Amino acid sequence: MEQEPTNENMTEEQLAAADAEAAQAAATEAAEKAAAEAAAKAATEAAEKAAAEAAAKAATEAAEKAAAEKAAAEAATEAAEKAAADKAAADKAAAEKAAAEAAEKAATEAAAKAATEAAEKAAAEAAEKAAAEAA
Repeated sequence: MEQEPTNENMTEEQLAAADAEAAQAAATEAAEKAAAEAAAKAATEAAEKAAAEAAAKAATEAAEKAAAEKAAAEAATEAAEKAAADKAAADKAAAEKAAAEAAEKAATEAAAKAATEAAEKAAAEAAEKAAAEAA
């Protein structure tokens, strides 16, 4: 079995080479650590950006849904108001028609009564005249 060389039986060149290897290994580890940290940071930022975009999209969709619901509610209110106005107009027209019919009926009845009274008066006058002539 070969023994690992110890510092005591290593030459200066071997010591320098060992130091250079150790320094290179440390530099490689530091570079790998820095690269891993940069990758983790980039992944975190990408995840945060995606989460922010998803939240913004959800907020936009909620706002659009609220606007659509408001528009639908306004349209329903307008339709209800129009229906109420149409009903009021129909009720007014029906009331006016009923009033006109009642006035017409009253006028017809008054005319018939007046004609009847005039006929009765004329008949009575004719009877009186006939009686006077007979006497």
